[in-house]
Amino acid sequence: MKFFSKNEWDPLEAVIVGSSFKNFNLTMDVSLAQFYRHIGYMYLSAQDSKHKPFYKKQYMEELEEDIEGFVDTLKQLHIKVYRPEDFKLKKISSTVWESYSTPPLNVRDQCIIINDTIVETPPMVRGRYFENDYMKKIFYEHYLSGGNWLCMPRPLLKDESFDKEYVTDDKYLRVNIHEVKKLDDIKYDVNNINGLEMLIDAAQFARCNDDILVNIANRNHALALQWFKLNFPNKTFHVMRSVTDNHIDSYFVPLKEGVMLVRHEACIDLLPDKFKKWKIIEAPEPQDNNFPKYDILGGDIILTSRYIDTNVLSIDGDKIIVNALSPQLIKCLEQNGFTPIPVRHRHRRIFGGGFHCFTLDVKRKNV
Repeated sequence: MKFFSKNEWDPLEAVIVGSSFKNFNLTMDVSLAQFYRHIGYMYLSAQDSKHKPFYKKQYMEELEEDIEGFVDTLKQLHIKVYRPEDFKLKKISSTVWESYSTPPLNVRDQCIIINDTIVETPPMVRGRYFENDYMKKIFYEHYLSGGNWLCMPRPLLKDESFDKEYVTDDKYLRVNIHEVKKLDDIKYDVNNINGLEMLIDAAQFARCNDDILVNIANRNHALALQWFKLNFPNKTFHVMRSVTDNHIDSYFVPLKEGVMLVRHEACIDLLPDKFKKWKIIEAPEPQDNNFPKYDILGGDIILTSRYIDTNVLSIDGDKIIVNALSPQLIKCLEQNGFTPIPVRHRHRRIFGGGFHCFTLDVKRKNV
């Protein structure tokens, strides 16, 4: 099958759904600390130093149940579902760092389909360096059917590779807003291989046909955007500055042509003028009872905000897969003329992703 997908809402015909896992080990290093800056370096470091499993067995078992229910729903909608190869926890390394492999759960993060081209983005977390390898056989099906396949330059991910001016030097790595404002002034010495590298995740983009929204929050992102502009000159990249540290697919979710779901009213001002003319649906305030109760002191780590349920998956611009545990959002979508398809996903705040994160929509009908 040759893949094709140019937006987030055309009728979905084929999709990759991420895999659950039975063991996992995070390595605390500069890449992980900066990516998960919002929960604090010391918070993660304490968990790592205790050598506890990062996820409890119960959570991993329930994740597997929920993913299989999600896959069944997609198949009932006559959508072809691809799955990555089985995850195997392994120690991995480069010439300058060591880490542990991460599972292909949130497959949206490091790969984007732009028309008939697969683009593998450069990993921002060392442990995720080989994550896309679990999907290589799927990608080859597209390539052998005449599709294009690009892999952005693989980064060294040295300590010096990361834009540390983006954050202050305190232990919580707070955003240094004065440096964020200087993103156009990229200081990069091409003669110094230890300099900043292009780093960006695919989940920082939202495709809207020939217009693509992109969140740029630091110089690593800005360098990567140059690559996209060179390789896709027919696309218009609408830059949004520092919406968040990285991913935007629970902030801005195009549901169909001319309709955008946003997590709250403040997001509207961040949209480029062209998209402010769209119909904007503001997600309802999430309720605490929508989520399981977690034991923070006992080792549970929350990776996402309560707005993670806005991470919905548009099936065809009408039907929207939404978390069954978010009744307020279901009602909101119904009131705005959509057909919600409720699917259970319990531990989205623990595993850091929703239905959009779990999927890579490799083929949508070219409407």
